[in-house]
Amino acid sequence: MKTYRNYCLYVLLLMSAVQTSAQKDVNSRPDSSFIFDKESFLTGTLDDDLGHQQTFTVYRDSSLIMDLTKDSVFIKSMQEKGYFSLQEMIERADDKYQLVDSYCFIEWGGRKLASLVISLFSNEFPDLRTEEHFPLLAQNAERCISLYSESLTKIIDSYYDYRSSSSRTVFSDTVYSGYLKPEKLQTVSQKLSFLAGAMLRYLHKDEKSERYVFTMHNSLSKAKLCFELLKAFDCKNVIYERIEDFSSAVHTVYFEPSETISKLIEKVKAIREKLENNETVEPL
Repeated sequence: MKTYRNYCLYVLLLMSAVQTSAQKDVNSRPDSSFIFDKESFLTGTLDDDLGHQQTFTVYRDSSLIMDLTKDSVFIKSMQEKGYFSLQEMIERADDKYQLVDSYCFIEWGGRKLASLVISLFSNEFPDLRTEEHFPLLAQNAERCISLYSESLTKIIDSYYDYRSSSSRTVFSDTVYSGYLKPEKLQTVSQKLSFLAGAMLRYLHKDEKSERYVFTMHNSLSKAKLCFELLKAFDCKNVIYERIEDFSSAVHTVYFEPSETISKLIEKVKAIREKLENNETVEPL
């Protein structure tokens, strides 16, 4: 964990070297030096597949649990979804309650991105805890790690407008889908920090066109917000595409970076390289 605390220090030092003067509007055309806002950065990293999902109640009816244990059809369906035991099903029933985010090891970052978040927030939020588990699809052998915290989710939830979805937990708790509130990102620092978080998890470069690309599946609001921020920071040829197939929608944002965003991308690349190489960064 010492290594990841050093990552945390590296991020803070790298992204907050020089304070910009009380800038409240993107139109002030800032340079790439800014006060790093870690809450906005975290929000930028969060998954937006069908929104940031959360439950706010935990329904526990012992009679219902007993009925479920006797329902062979239900048990079989849970096993097909990837639960390997009834106990695991019960433990995972509220896996979106007080959820910060989940990171599967097959995606970029995986455990390292989760560890970076822990390093940034564990001191301030001591109830932050982790849980490793298999994803719901049984054929996917890669494990995932989920982060939970009652106190940190209260901060995160203020960035979202939650709307009830048709999804329910196995105990019939409503799953809510969070839509980002653009007005929460007021300052230049908050906007650049949010973009840095989104870049760390979602950005790649299209080698054929030389354009940078955000790719997000089933995004309800994050892809659109990134699109709007990139335009506000003077990026060129900013294009937002949404392509649907029979099961999902892929949201893609293409852009050519402005000078400010180019410098931000270089900083994010340096952070990603440190994470990928497991390098220890000595505090300055």
